[in-house]
Amino acid sequence: MDWKKVKELEDSGLINLVPSVTEIAKVADGFGAFGNGAKWGREMTVEAYEELLCRAPIEAGAPSVMVLENAAKAKMDAPKEAGSELHDLFHRIRIGEVKDATPQQQGFYATCCEALLAFTGKGPTDDGIFTEMPFTTDEYGGTPDVTIHMRQPNPERNEVRAVGMDWKTVKKPRPPRMSELLQIGAYAHALRWEAARIVYISQDTLRVVGVEEFDESRLTQCYWTFHTALTLARELEQLGLVEQ
Repeated sequence: MDWKKVKELEDSGLINLVPSVTEIAKVADGFGAFGNGAKWGREMTVEAYEELLCRAPIEAGAPSVMVLENAAKAKMDAPKEAGSELHDLFHRIRIGEVKDATPQQQGFYATCCEALLAFTGKGPTDDGIFTEMPFTTDEYGGTPDVTIHMRQPNPERNEVRAVGMDWKTVKKPRPPRMSELLQIGAYAHALRWEAARIVYISQDTLRVVGVEEFDESRLTQCYWTFHTALTLARELEQLGLVEQ
């Protein structure tokens, strides 16, 4: 993208770029990030060292710093790579983009289908299921994993309520990150979700290891916290402390 041309178009009023939900929500993960990151790095290094010692003959001695560094980095990158591979897999299989799914891909898709059925009573091909549908508002934009439109029990009123789902692949069970709470709140506000679930799926077993539920009240709380982060980002931009 030609950012110089983009700025010209913005200055002329022809376009208006807005930040992504994901980038704004990351503001929340900054609190305590250094301490948590340092702790995580130490744990990965110790685990890598233990694995290298178990595999190497005793007479070979301790692994070099370079070998240890590479092993620790591989452990750190593994969750990110696995998560990236499965990120939009439910959507791609659902729309027929993935023709010959591997057993791992099939297992992930089946788990998503079970979670969807448990939450909404719908299957992946039922009416009212929308996956990876990008949106923008005047303030921000994003691409939620799943939005479901559900008919209310009274057919005469012809009312439809919207609920949302978000898949997260994790190495092991963990509490929701602050950025995930802000993200789900931003999606809910823009798409008028009345309820939502974050479904945590194990990268190893491909089974659900946690579900975070949100009613309308909690979604509203999450949105206003997201809005605070959005306001902070704008103010920093005006001060010239973040890139345009």
